[in-house]
Amino acid sequence: MDKLAEKVSRINELLDSKGARAVQKKPGLGNRPELFGYVPQFVFDAVSEVLGPDSWSHTVDEHFYTDKQAVVRVTVTIGGASHTQFGESQIIRGDTGSALKGAVTDAVQKCLALFGIGGKAYRGELKPVFQAGTSMSLVDAESPSDFDQLCREAKALNKGSGKPDLEQGRAFWKKCMATGRLKGLSETEKTQLAKILRGA
Repeated sequence: MDKLAEKVSRINELLDSKGARAVQKKPGLGNRPELFGYVPQFVFDAVSEVLGPDSWSHTVDEHFYTDKQAVVRVTVTIGGASHTQFGESQIIRGDTGSALKGAVTDAVQKCLALFGIGGKAYRGELKPVFQAGTSMSLVDAESPSDFDQLCREAKALNKGSGKPDLEQGRAFWKKCMATGRLKGLSETEKTQLAKILRGA
């Protein structure tokens, strides 16, 4: 297995570890059945975490829009390899900016799928993951996620004085890193945890 294939495998494992939190349901257009895909931010966080944020990029090669939708052609590059795809998004209430942003997100995810990242969405394998998350048992629902537990612990550090103790926060962060407790968190979750520790 080459290095890129190993990294793609790690990205997919990271997405799998997020379970139903990383999956969203979208209504099908017209008579089409509903669709299940990854929440884009979870995909981008996983890619950046494994590859590094500077090791992959995308360019918008062209874009256009009609009265109803925005369409873009995007190229994603990882290492020396590139893939190009089209993405689209509906224009709602004349907001072409949001539609273009949505179209870019759609195209980037399609490009990443050509690398093998997040392919379960395109193979129709995410419905059971989504359903498992929405029909959790009471025991599962009462068990806090690692992220929720870390947030509670971080907030508890600030309870004494009411102000964040930055040294204590740094020590907490280092301990979490050393024990691997940050490993399963997305970049977004890590940022939120850091804000709690800083009292932001």
